[in-house]
Amino acid sequence: MFAEYIVRLFKKRKVDFMLTVIGFAIVFTITLMAILAPFIAPYDPYVSVDDA
Repeated sequence: MFAEYIVRLFKKRKVDFMLTVIGFAIVFTITLMAILAPFIAPYDPYVSVDDA
């Protein structure tokens, strides 16, 4: 179903396809940042205080 959706978009104008790719890239980046944020920068300051 998802593959058919991509093929259908690809058969449309290239502008629509590019906008869809950009939209997917934005959503993917936000999701990736939301998942990796706790590992990159620990949010809770009390954890480091308790460890030290």
